[in-house]
Amino acid sequence: MVMNGDGHQKEPLECHDKCPECGSERGLVSEYVAELKEQGTISQDSFPAGLGVLELPFMDVKKLTALQLPGTIRPFPVMRVLWDVCGECFKLYVRRIEYTQRAVMQQPTASQLSHLPPG
Repeated sequence: MVMNGDGHQKEPLECHDKCPECGSERGLVSEYVAELKEQGTISQDSFPAGLGVLELPFMDVKKLTALQLPGTIRPFPVMRVLWDVCGECFKLYVRRIEYTQRAVMQQPTASQLSHLPPG
């Protein structure tokens, strides 16, 4: 994934394909995700990388809460950390880091709603 917007682009970072501590290729999260998919508990397209996902949104709350027109879409950058846990030594390790964008739609406030005409 590539982050676009202000001309800033960030390529994904490939990190560890196996445990950096002991070298094991057995990942508990990836095994569990595969098991849940096989059982039909989660769909096949859920967790496409078969890893744990931590998303870190970088948004300025002051900018999001500033007076905006309702329906305004506010983009913000997100860092996704894909991780697993070693099946041998139980250390958490990062498999991949991705950069992307998300968007939030500005919701009308109660005072903005009260000024709308009925009907």
